[in-house]
Amino acid sequence: VQRRLKPDERRPMIMRAAMRLFVENGYAATQMAEIAEAADCTTGPLYHLFDSKYDVFAAVAQQTFEQFVGRARTHRDGISEQSPLARMKSSIDPILDMDQVGYTAAQMFIRETPNVLGEQQWSNVIDDLMAKSFESDLKDAMIEDLIEPEPPLPIARFFSAAVVDAVARADPSNKESLLLARKALLRMVDRLQKQPS
Repeated sequence: VQRRLKPDERRPMIMRAAMRLFVENGYAATQMAEIAEAADCTTGPLYHLFDSKYDVFAAVAQQTFEQFVGRARTHRDGISEQSPLARMKSSIDPILDMDQVGYTAAQMFIRETPNVLGEQQWSNVIDDLMAKSFESDLKDAMIEDLIEPEPPLPIARFFSAAVVDAVARADPSNKESLLLARKALLRMVDRLQKQPS
């Protein structure tokens, strides 16, 4: 007799199955019954954990973006002694240095999330996972007189949007395109720095 799985054991299986189906088929073409079948369960346990396909997508998208940005945050925290602008730059490589599977998932969620969750929720996700870290770096850079004092959040959001756009357009099989994207993002940070008077 197969042991009945607890909800906290079942949830990761459902999330993995949903991720694969959303990446392969997109949000609209993925059905709850398909997610249940791919997770080797019935729709009963699925609806016990998630109220709707929207809720499944929101959970998987959040997890994906946390992993996507978590690499950068871990790398960034490892160089906390460097200048604030160096910390901003250090976030770029771990994000652009994903494998094909990582890019496929990230690009699907970048494409689908604004449509499924709405532009405001998408903006909140980017703020929470990326822009607030950049905002903190920019505030520190202003304190250290590295950049002109300006409201930091709009700049942080602009840079976050540029990073997301670089991932959305990336072709991970083309190293030259990734190198060009990296250089463009680094130049954006360099241009923030005060010029010697």
